Amino acid sequence: MAIVVEAEFSGPGATAANYDTAIKKMGCLPAGRHPDPGNLFHWMRVESPTKFLVVDVWKSEEYWKVFLQNILGPSMAGSPLPQPTITIHELHNFLRAGGLDPL
Repeated sequence: MAIVVEAEFSGPGATAANYDTAIKKMGCLPAGRHPDPGNLFHWMRVESPTKFLVVDVWKSEEYWKVFLQNILGPSMAGSPLPQPTITIHELHNFLRAGGLDPL
């Protein structure tokens, strides 16, 4: 079942510049591809100079856990970003643009 993962970063170090550095460390570029095929969509919104929200839609919680352990966790080692507050929601439905491969 697809899930949404919301990660709220708040406090010293929770800046857009630090976010940009972190995603580059994972091999990502703004508006580019996500490094994990289990990720269906990712976006980030700045709420203040020291607070931002990241939202991801994943094919399943299993994909999220593997990404967290193998890519995200190691990439964040030594990062100035604070630990986020993470909330996970199961999805009943989501829509995608036409022409994409089925899940």
